[in-house]
Amino acid sequence: MIYTTTNLKKVLANFGNGIWGEEANEHNGYPILRSTNIHNGNLVLDNVAFRKVSKKSKGKYRLETGDIIVTSSSGSKHLIGKNAYFTVPEDNKVYLFSNFTYRLKPNKDLIEPKYLYYYLNSKTAKNFLERIQSTTSGLRNLNTKLYIEQEIPLPTPSEQKRIVEILDQGDALRKKRAQADKIAERIIPALFYKIFGDPVANPMDWDKMTLEQAEGQVRYGLGQPPRLVEIGVPMIRATNIDHGNISDKDIIYVDSKDVPKSRNAFLKANEVIVVRSGAYTGDVAQVTKKWENSVVGYDLVVTPGKRFCGEYIESYLLSGFIQNYYFKNIKMRAGQPHLNAQQLLNTPFLVPPVNLQETFADVINKLRDKKIKRKISRDSLETLFIVLQTKAFSGELTAKWREAHMKELLQEMEIQARYLNEAKI
Repeated sequence: MIYTTTNLKKVLANFGNGIWGEEANEHNGYPILRSTNIHNGNLVLDNVAFRKVSKKSKGKYRLETGDIIVTSSSGSKHLIGKNAYFTVPEDNKVYLFSNFTYRLKPNKDLIEPKYLYYYLNSKTAKNFLERIQSTTSGLRNLNTKLYIEQEIPLPTPSEQKRIVEILDQGDALRKKRAQADKIAERIIPALFYKIFGDPVANPMDWDKMTLEQAEGQVRYGLGQPPRLVEIGVPMIRATNIDHGNISDKDIIYVDSKDVPKSRNAFLKANEVIVVRSGAYTGDVAQVTKKWENSVVGYDLVVTPGKRFCGEYIESYLLSGFIQNYYFKNIKMRAGQPHLNAQQLLNTPFLVPPVNLQETFADVINKLRDKKIKRKISRDSLETLFIVLQTKAFSGELTAKWREAHMKELLQEMEIQARYLNEAKI
């Protein structure tokens, strides 16, 4: 690395965790951003919590453009350290940050906030985060001391700005791709409502019956596997299920000899997996041919029976009626949502003709083929962006630009060195 490096704490003007406070609403409290508002490096300002805080606390914990929010505590170690860049919204609404997050406030004399944000989301920084997480096995808190001691490559401010300009262009392409994918995701729910109608109003006057009455079956997954292997039968867990999709990211494998034949454990195409507990309770995905002969961990598996197609069951269970009402009202166990087989069998269903469901299924499978192509395109963009980041923080990306501006950069380096010596957090 050709750049000067320094500790993260040296380039921060302020660092600390946030505030919680008394429960409130949008009329008598302030919106407080939590780790749940951080998605893939972006802040999603939906479903924010509102809390009452004092005027003094409001000033202390108010977020400003350029602040970076970092998850400091979570039930999952994979979420620790995830972060997002904050920009004051156009309506100038005041946002605070929660006590389970840290705010990094960059010292703008030393580092461009966007440059720091891009670095913290680079492969190098993520690898560092994994290493410090592995030193605290079972702990679900960010190791603050190690985190702020991590080394940051520090080119001059002018070069940082140039790097940000280039990465912003790459990031804009990623966001356009993500926006297009988001729009495409709305097609299937819209198609479901167009063909079958609103499950609540039932304008088509379809028959109604529970899954059990419609001769559907529900079985439990294997639970905790006795042992894992590098090559074997894929085991699908809740973390692999995402609103109609089964991801092979972080998939685990079990030995086929450990799968009891008596349990009918191997999945068949057209079956549907339903997450039974935890934060993702009620999430659903149909088993496609790719996942035939896999097994499921703790979750539930629906065999549709003669009255339903898997595509219909998947879309029906993902409808707003089921997700926002039926599954929202399921029993709680140990403070966590929990869905059992009988509750799923008791789920009320509309029963349209099977031939209409099959027509719907044909369209869904064509859309899935297009979705695979979009994923290939998205993955290619992500790979290109990772390459850009790697080159940016190694000095390769702006090498020619640096040579052309060397005289000015040498002057900046002297000023930067002075600021570094004076830096205090």
